[in-house]
Amino acid sequence: SSFSVSNTTQVVAVAAQPLWSSPYHSSLLADGNGATFYSTAKGNLYDNPADPFRVTHLQQDRAVSISFQGIRAFPLTFGSSAGEGARYLNFIGWPCLLCAQGSITHRIGELKHSLSVGAPALRNVPGCVVGELTLENVDHGMLGHKTKLLAALEAALRKGIASRAGMDPERIVVKLYAGFIESDAKVDRSHNGSALVQGTTATSGLSPPSAGQPIVTVHVMALPPSNVSSAQVHTMLKPAQPICEQVANEVGTVQHLGQVSCGPVHVADWKLLPLLPDEDTVTQPGWLQRLPPAAAWSFIALLLLLLLFLASCCPRSRWRDKRSPLYVPVPHGSESLVDNSLMSSFPPTPRDGPLEVEFLDAHGRRKVLRFQYCDHGLQMSHEAPTTVARLGINSHGKDLGVKAGWILARIGDQKINVHESGEAVEKLLSKNLAHLPPKPLWIDFVTDDGATRSLKFHLQPLGMEIERVPPFRVRDLHPDSHAKDCGVKLGWEVVRIGDVRVGSTSRHEALEAQLRAGTERLAQNSNGPYVRVDFIDDLGHSRVRYFRRRPLGITLGDCQPGDGEVSRPCVDGFDFNSYARSMGVRRGWEVVQVGAVKVPLGCSSGEVKHILDSQTAQLPLWPLRMDFDCGNGQVKTFYFGMQPLGVEFTKARPFRVDHFKPDSYAKVCGLKASWLVLKVGDAAATDLDFRRLMRCIDDGLRHLPQEMKGLRIDFLDNMRFRRTFYLQRHPLGIVPSRQAPVCVEGFIASSYARERGVEEGWAIARVGEHEVSSGHSPEEVARLLRDQSRALPLWPLRLDLDMGGNSVRTFYMEQKDLGLELSRRPPLCVEQLTAGGYAEACGIRVGWHVLRIGNRVVGLQTDREEALRWIHEGTAHLREAEEDCW
Repeated sequence: SSFSVSNTTQVVAVAAQPLWSSPYHSSLLADGNGATFYSTAKGNLYDNPADPFRVTHLQQDRAVSISFQGIRAFPLTFGSSAGEGARYLNFIGWPCLLCAQGSITHRIGELKHSLSVGAPALRNVPGCVVGELTLENVDHGMLGHKTKLLAALEAALRKGIASRAGMDPERIVVKLYAGFIESDAKVDRSHNGSALVQGTTATSGLSPPSAGQPIVTVHVMALPPSNVSSAQVHTMLKPAQPICEQVANEVGTVQHLGQVSCGPVHVADWKLLPLLPDEDTVTQPGWLQRLPPAAAWSFIALLLLLLLFLASCCPRSRWRDKRSPLYVPVPHGSESLVDNSLMSSFPPTPRDGPLEVEFLDAHGRRKVLRFQYCDHGLQMSHEAPTTVARLGINSHGKDLGVKAGWILARIGDQKINVHESGEAVEKLLSKNLAHLPPKPLWIDFVTDDGATRSLKFHLQPLGMEIERVPPFRVRDLHPDSHAKDCGVKLGWEVVRIGDVRVGSTSRHEALEAQLRAGTERLAQNSNGPYVRVDFIDDLGHSRVRYFRRRPLGITLGDCQPGDGEVSRPCVDGFDFNSYARSMGVRRGWEVVQVGAVKVPLGCSSGEVKHILDSQTAQLPLWPLRMDFDCGNGQVKTFYFGMQPLGVEFTKARPFRVDHFKPDSYAKVCGLKASWLVLKVGDAAATDLDFRRLMRCIDDGLRHLPQEMKGLRIDFLDNMRFRRTFYLQRHPLGIVPSRQAPVCVEGFIASSYARERGVEEGWAIARVGEHEVSSGHSPEEVARLLRDQSRALPLWPLRLDLDMGGNSVRTFYMEQKDLGLELSRRPPLCVEQLTAGGYAEACGIRVGWHVLRIGNRVVGLQTDREEALRWIHEGTAHLREAEEDCW
């Protein structure tokens, strides 16, 4: 048994007694100990392979192919370490690293040779001779494992073709593709290997036919030297029979080829594509060809003299160099030119405007396009010649009319080698477009009145959320939303993102990915007051964020530098409802600069936190987000900017809005009773119990101010921090201490101050406009509290009653005489109601058990006298007149 990985793999193998022969191809233990493979890098849902026969280099680096011989079954265990997201295992009984299309095998080991599945359509290249050869009876499954034998076969093929063409074998490029034909089928010579191989693969699913003849399709490209024309090479390679015989002779000399053959290797067919004219070839018109040679040359000389005369009479500024760029052939085997010749040997392109990029379409016609944005969106193929493999989301190239399959010939003044890698071409194109602005993202909406509006977004983040099911309407606009600034309204339906239509079959995950891809290169939204913070991420890339709210909600720690290195503090974690995390900051990012203050190397995390707090002190506060299910599948999002909310929730999951307290801020914002809580900040309600739910709400509201309405009272808490409260009801229910400095010693049964969050032990620092010092006596402070709050509305008495069946109802009583009698023995319940009394009018019934009176909990040990005393404390200040209850 053995396994294969790529030579830049992100997969690590561990065995009990490893028997590795190389880092890239290892023998598994045959005694049952097996091996363990684990990943060294984190991926995401969007880089998973969609087709096991067409995988990218990144997907190859995250894959492993295991080969077994002489067994009927084998055990496989799949697991993962702790994390936040899901883990996926894509499994197929066919070695994708060895047989997938896209030059897979050359990444195994150190040899740069390839054997792929599914030959693409044969394409012609100007200035080159392109042909196709078919080899039969080659076991390409074994050939994929034996890279040295594969290299020898490629060398024999190049030598056989080069000897017939009279060229250097290094100027012959060969590409091998594996496939099958049915044993009773006849090879169709009128089609290329693509139709034969892909058609067979389509009928056989993801595995080869159970009974079929293996074939290897060889694509050949001859690069003529400068002293030999393409037409001469084409003429020498045109006869099929001599080519097949010459190649068969050379292939027959390859040692050990019988190990991978299913019989004698047979060269079945040779096909040569028609020759395209060289780009620098000038074809004479027919009337000129019919002239005698001397007359023709005389006419050409006169024409040249006329052109010289016109040139001498015209200003030089009117002449432009209109010479067409040429492809520059590169000998096979040359190393990639990413870092040297392609990226640095050419003169720099002027960066003062749009960039001209030249393509050759499928018919060999020139297409010169002017790129005005840096987001070209072109993904190039990995095979020679370099063509456009696909176009990404919000691609500027797609807007200009670029099609998949086009050959990129020129970037500005720089010619592109036909044999250059797609990665190098992409880097060169991005480098020459870097001076241009990013392409804005266009999104089409259908408004409430049925009209269609197209809006252009040039900043990120959009600050917009859409429904998870079609129709995809705008369900939320974040604070400081760029989408809101551009005119987007709640309820608008998204029908197009960039160049992608949005319909009933679209998926929410795909739309979110399209929005991310369309905005990832846009500038950060820096409208309004902000603080710029520069980071360096895990890969050493610079990251800039413009923060417009506070607090950031990050915790800082020391980075892990190398030996002898000094680093800056980095993001170690996030607080609940973190604003920085919502802005895309990630754990491990190193803080480099805050505003105009540069963070020096060796700076402590406490110093950086002080810089962040001081620089962001003037920013608006970050509100608490809560999502609610309103029923009928509708979800509504609230951003609460003040505290307290004045709402109580049910104690068990699913958490719903139970009732509102007097003067409820949440009720004023539009929250309704019985709505289901879905999310609090960045925590899902389904993951919380009641205690954690209330702690999350308190944490999200702690930094927010209270509504500036009522009597202001400042307290100094146990940590000597000043806490400001605006109390809107009286009596406050505070029991002050009897010695200076005056503190909160306790509360009465129905204390309004305790309901608003005041705690015992806090020192009273201010009442209204009066500062309280240690020189004030307790009597003076008590009188000040009583006089300043006298004009406020009355605070009612709260009663919680159990109606039976775990159903609890809350009443706020505003009348002194309740008109009810309690039982004489615990558990206390309503034993009698006064006919036509206040309690009966409010809906209270006989037999209901008393659970709470004001702030006091009524338990099994609470006697009747203590409960009556609590009721008297809570109703002594209430009016005699009848009023409606809450």
